[in-house]
Amino acid sequence: MRTVARVTAALKLRSHDVPHGYQSEIAAYRISRLLGLDNVPPAIYRRATWSEIRQRFNQDTLDQRGSIRRAVVWDEDGSAPGAAIYWVKGLRSIRLEQAAAWQSWLKDADVPANHAALARDLGYTPVYLHYNTGLHVSSNGRAFAGLIEVLLEQWPVAVKELVIIGHSMGGLVSRSACHYGALAGHDWPTRLRKLVFLGTPHHGAPLERGGHWVDVILGVSPYTAPFARLGKIRSAGVTDLRHGNLLDEDWEGRDRFAHAQDLRQPVPLPKRVQCYAIAATTGSRAGDLGDRVLGDGLVPVDSALGRHADPRRALEIPESRQWIGYGMNHLDLLSHPEVYAAMKRWLAPRSARTA
Repeated sequence: MRTVARVTAALKLRSHDVPHGYQSEIAAYRISRLLGLDNVPPAIYRRATWSEIRQRFNQDTLDQRGSIRRAVVWDEDGSAPGAAIYWVKGLRSIRLEQAAAWQSWLKDADVPANHAALARDLGYTPVYLHYNTGLHVSSNGRAFAGLIEVLLEQWPVAVKELVIIGHSMGGLVSRSACHYGALAGHDWPTRLRKLVFLGTPHHGAPLERGGHWVDVILGVSPYTAPFARLGKIRSAGVTDLRHGNLLDEDWEGRDRFAHAQDLRQPVPLPKRVQCYAIAATTGSRAGDLGDRVLGDGLVPVDSALGRHADPRRALEIPESRQWIGYGMNHLDLLSHPEVYAAMKRWLAPRSARTA
C-alpha cells in the first residue's frame, strides 16, 4: 500500500491462521526502539476495510482476492486490525511450497563478492545455508549435518571435494554440524576437505557477555528488573555466543540468562580436515585496544583464531592457516579483497599454488 506521505508499506492484518501476528510486529518494533536496535522495520497499528484493500490489487494478484478476504478476521463494522510495516527493499513473502518462487529468489539474491569470485576463479559450486539464528547453535548444527548428507546423496554428479566457509555464527554451526555428522555416522564428513572460519567467535563474543552482565545488574533492583526482562528477549542462538556453545550439553538444563562460568564441552576441530581462520580488527596494528577487546567490533582476534588459555579448548590452528585483517570490521570479512586473496590462496588446488 501507499501511505499519505507516499511511503510504501506492507499491511499485515489479523488472520485466522495467525490472529496475533500483527500485534507481534508492532511489539517487536516497540521493543527494538527501547533496546536501541535499528534493524527492525517500523510497524504501526492500522485498521483497514475490504474496500480499501481490494483497490490495492494489481493485475498479477487479482486471482488472490478471494483467498485473502477469507483469511482475514473481519469485525462487524467490516474492518480488521493490523500492522502497517514500512517497506524494506527486496522484502518478499514466499511460501515454502512455492519451490519455483524461492529457488528463483535464491538465484537472484545478492551473492557476496568473495563467494562469487571463488566460484569463478576456482570452479567451486556455491551452496548457501539459510538457517534460523534464533535457535541454539547445536539445533542448527544437527539440522545442517542432515541437510548436507541428503544434499550429497542427491547431487547429480559425484562430489570430489567439500569445503565449508562459515562467517560469524555460521562457523559455530559448521563445527557443530561436523560433530553431529560424525556422531550420526554420516558419509559427508569423510568428503570434507577444508573448513574456513570468518570472524567466528570460537570462544565467545564480549558484546553478548556485556548484554548478559547488564541483565544481571538490572535484575538486582526491583525498579530495574522490568528492563532486565526486556534484555532477556535475546534468542537462544545469540546467548550461545557468550562462550561459543556448540553442543546440547552446553545449554540443556541451564538458565541461559543466569550468570555462569564457561561450562562448554571441549570440541576439537574435525580430524583430517584442513581448518583456516580469518580474524579482523578495527585497529591499525597488532596489540591495539580494539584488537585486544573488540577485534572486528563483535569478535576479538583471539576468539576468531581459536586461541584459548586452556589447552583443552585451544583449537591449535597452525599460524600458516591464520590471517588477520587490520582496519576491518565484522561485515568487511564478507567482501574485502584482501580476505578473498587469503581464501583463494588457501583453497586453490596445490598445482595452482605452486605454479
